[in-house]
Amino acid sequence: FVKQAGIDGDSVIQYDGSGMSRHDQVTPAAVVALYTYMAKQGRYSMDWRNSLTIGGVDGTLRNRFKGTAASGNIRGKTGTLDQVSALSGYVTTAGGEELVVSIIVNGVPVPSHRTSLADDIVVYLANFNGKVD
Repeated sequence: FVKQAGIDGDSVIQYDGSGMSRHDQVTPAAVVALYTYMAKQGRYSMDWRNSLTIGGVDGTLRNRFKGTAASGNIRGKTGTLDQVSALSGYVTTAGGEELVVSIIVNGVPVPSHRTSLADDIVVYLANFNGKVD
């Protein structure tokens, strides 16, 4: 599946399969490849998309993005380990382009600093009114 989805095999290290070990590692590029594949080619694309939380609405994103262009817009999955926070998903820009994003903030001890950094990036992308090359 990894090869079929266009994910570089060296960009994913599965230590125990739980995703909860600091030894489990994945690059943002691998996550973007997975989300891109699932959005366009996966036969379960709609199930996948519908399983993701919506910013400002539900799940782990329910209290994030309220009052911003990302509220009701970002659909994503969060992840948290000691000194690591991640947010990956789909956001539509003000210019109408859907982007796949994967932000992993590592080595920052204060959780709110990690999540606010990721949130700022997502809000910036949601407000972007140009074209992405």
